[in-house]
Amino acid sequence: MSGKKKTWEEEALEILLSLKKKEEAGLNNLLEQERKERSENPRQEFEPDEMVSQTVPLDDIISRTRKRVEAIKTAIERHKKGNYGICQGEGCGEQIDIKRLKAQPFALLCLKCQGEKEKKEVHKRINPAYA
Repeated sequence: MSGKKKTWEEEALEILLSLKKKEEAGLNNLLEQERKERSENPRQEFEPDEMVSQTVPLDDIISRTRKRVEAIKTAIERHKKGNYGICQGEGCGEQIDIKRLKAQPFALLCLKCQGEKEKKEVHKRINPAYA
């Protein structure tokens, strides 16, 4: 083992690859759980409310996990292209703070742009005509 200290970029790639492996394993476990549940209850009759309460949470978790895996893959691609850690906010292009990247290695936006995005999303929910 060499005594060379890793750069932040090397460390970030290791973190992303490890996170990707962990998330993909979790997704596979969720999908297996879903298959198992469906095979154990293939034709079980549910009332509409019961069906929603039993299937939506797992479907929701699977959907969020898939999105997270895709975000990690995108971050790995950005790393390979040399633009990892650069804010993707409209007209920004600033370096994302390392503390933010350590907390969320697949972040696309700096804190300022993330805050602006969240404000717009809140306004859209409150007033759908807001663009």
